[in-house]
Amino acid sequence: MNLEINISCPNTEHSMIKQDVNKFLNPKRKHCSLKCSPLTTTDEIDKYYDMGFRTFHFSNTLPVKLGGLSGITLVPYTEKLTEYTHDKYGESVEIISGGGIRNMEQVLKYKEKGCSAVSVSTLCFNPLLFLWFYGNFMYQTR
Repeated sequence: MNLEINISCPNTEHSMIKQDVNKFLNPKRKHCSLKCSPLTTTDEIDKYYDMGFRTFHFSNTLPVKLGGLSGITLVPYTEKLTEYTHDKYGESVEIISGGGIRNMEQVLKYKEKGCSAVSVSTLCFNPLLFLWFYGNFMYQTR
Protein backbone atom coordinates (compact mmCIF):
# COMPACT_ATOMS: atom_id res chain seq x y z
CA MET A 1 0.00 0.00 0.00
CA ASN A 2 1.26 3.49 -0.85
CA LEU A 3 1.38 5.97 2.00
CA GLU A 4 2.23 9.46 3.03
CA ILE A 5 3.92 10.00 6.37
CA ASN A 6 3.15 13.31 8.02
CA ILE A 7 6.31 14.19 9.92
CA SER A 8 5.31 17.78 10.54
CA CYS A 9 1.82 18.33 11.93
CA PRO A 10 1.89 21.14 14.52
CA ASN A 11 -1.64 20.27 15.71
CA THR A 12 -0.70 17.26 17.82
CA GLU A 13 -0.03 16.90 21.52
CA HIS A 14 3.27 15.15 20.86
CA SER A 15 6.16 15.92 18.54
CA MET A 16 6.22 14.07 15.25
CA ILE A 17 8.49 11.06 14.92
CA LYS A 18 11.31 11.64 12.45
CA GLN A 19 13.80 9.12 13.79
CA ASP A 20 13.79 5.78 11.94
CA VAL A 21 11.06 7.01 9.59
CA ASN A 22 12.85 5.08 6.83
CA LYS A 23 11.43 1.86 8.32
CA PHE A 24 8.28 2.68 6.33
CA LEU A 25 10.17 2.34 3.06
CA ASN A 26 9.29 -0.85 1.20
CA PRO A 27 10.31 -1.77 -2.36
CA LYS A 28 6.78 -3.06 -2.99
CA ARG A 29 5.38 0.48 -2.55
CA LYS A 30 5.28 2.75 -5.54
CA HIS A 31 5.08 5.78 -3.24
CA CYS A 32 6.11 6.44 0.32
CA SER A 33 6.01 10.20 0.66
CA LEU A 34 6.98 12.51 3.48
CA LYS A 35 4.76 15.48 4.26
CA CYS A 36 7.25 18.05 5.45
CA SER A 37 7.06 21.21 7.50
CA PRO A 38 7.54 24.57 5.81
CA LEU A 39 10.49 24.89 8.20
CA THR A 40 12.21 21.75 6.89
CA THR A 41 15.88 22.43 6.24
CA THR A 42 17.82 21.46 3.15
CA ASP A 43 19.98 19.23 5.37
CA GLU A 44 16.83 17.36 6.44
CA ILE A 45 15.73 16.93 2.83
CA ASP A 46 19.18 15.53 1.99
CA LYS A 47 18.99 13.19 4.99
CA TYR A 48 15.58 11.87 3.93
CA TYR A 49 16.78 11.44 0.35
CA ASP A 50 19.82 9.50 1.60
CA MET A 51 17.43 7.28 3.61
CA GLY A 52 15.68 6.41 0.35
CA PHE A 53 12.68 8.75 0.18
CA ARG A 54 11.85 9.90 -3.34
CA THR A 55 8.47 11.59 -2.84
CA PHE A 56 8.19 14.80 -0.85
CA HIS A 57 5.06 16.80 -0.03
CA PHE A 58 5.79 20.48 0.65
CA SER A 59 4.39 21.78 2.85
CA ASN A 60 2.29 21.20 5.89
CA THR A 61 0.93 24.00 8.07
CA LEU A 62 3.31 26.54 9.53
CA PRO A 63 3.64 26.11 13.31
CA VAL A 64 2.27 29.11 15.22
CA LYS A 65 1.43 29.65 18.88
CA LEU A 66 -2.05 28.07 18.71
CA GLY A 67 -1.56 25.35 16.08
CA GLY A 68 -0.82 25.71 12.38
CA LEU A 69 -1.25 28.34 9.69
CA SER A 70 -2.13 27.26 6.16
CA GLY A 71 -2.94 28.93 2.86
CA ILE A 72 -1.05 31.69 1.09
CA THR A 73 1.42 32.07 3.99
CA LEU A 74 3.00 28.79 2.87
CA VAL A 75 3.83 29.90 -0.69
CA PRO A 76 7.39 31.22 -0.13
CA TYR A 77 8.30 28.19 2.00
CA THR A 78 6.87 25.70 -0.47
CA GLU A 79 8.46 27.39 -3.46
CA LYS A 80 11.89 27.37 -1.76
CA LEU A 81 11.66 23.70 -0.73
CA THR A 82 10.31 22.63 -4.13
CA GLU A 83 13.02 24.49 -6.02
CA TYR A 84 15.85 23.20 -3.84
CA THR A 85 14.72 19.58 -4.03
CA HIS A 86 14.07 19.66 -7.77
CA ASP A 87 17.35 21.45 -8.55
CA LYS A 88 19.37 19.02 -6.45
CA TYR A 89 17.65 15.72 -7.27
CA GLY A 90 15.92 16.36 -10.60
CA GLU A 91 13.78 13.62 -12.04
CA SER A 92 14.76 11.14 -9.31
CA VAL A 93 12.19 12.74 -6.99
CA GLU A 94 8.49 13.39 -7.10
CA ILE A 95 7.41 16.63 -5.45
CA ILE A 96 3.89 17.52 -4.34
CA SER A 97 3.56 21.26 -3.71
CA GLY A 98 0.74 22.87 -1.77
CA GLY A 99 -0.22 25.96 0.11
CA GLY A 100 -1.98 29.04 -1.16
CA ILE A 101 -3.34 27.49 -4.35
CA ARG A 102 -6.35 29.56 -5.38
CA ASN A 103 -5.79 29.78 -9.13
CA MET A 104 -3.88 28.29 -12.03
CA GLU A 105 -1.16 30.94 -11.74
CA GLN A 106 -0.04 29.46 -8.43
CA VAL A 107 -0.15 25.94 -9.86
CA LEU A 108 2.08 27.10 -12.73
CA LYS A 109 4.49 28.84 -10.32
CA TYR A 110 4.89 25.61 -8.37
CA LYS A 111 5.38 23.69 -11.62
CA GLU A 112 8.09 26.19 -12.66
CA LYS A 113 9.86 25.46 -9.37
CA GLY A 114 9.79 21.73 -10.17
CA CYS A 115 6.74 20.06 -8.63
CA SER A 116 5.21 16.96 -10.20
CA ALA A 117 1.80 17.40 -8.55
CA VAL A 118 -0.10 19.88 -6.42
CA SER A 119 -2.15 19.57 -3.25
CA VAL A 120 -5.23 21.71 -2.74
CA SER A 121 -6.62 21.88 0.80
CA THR A 122 -7.68 25.25 2.20
CA LEU A 123 -9.55 25.99 -1.02
CA CYS A 124 -11.86 23.09 -0.19
CA PHE A 125 -13.34 25.12 2.68
CA ASN A 126 -14.97 27.34 0.05
CA PRO A 127 -16.95 25.00 -2.26
CA LEU A 128 -17.84 27.67 -4.84
CA LEU A 129 -14.26 28.88 -5.15
CA PHE A 130 -13.07 25.28 -5.33
CA LEU A 131 -15.51 24.48 -8.16
CA TRP A 132 -14.35 27.56 -10.06
CA PHE A 133 -10.71 26.53 -9.58
CA TYR A 134 -11.42 22.92 -10.56
CA GLY A 135 -13.22 23.97 -13.74
CA ASN A 136 -10.30 26.19 -14.75
CA PHE A 137 -7.78 23.51 -13.85
CA MET A 138 -9.54 20.86 -15.96
CA TYR A 139 -9.91 23.27 -18.88
CA GLN A 140 -6.26 24.39 -18.82
CA THR A 141 -4.71 20.95 -18.32
CA ARG A 142 -6.38 19.20 -21.25
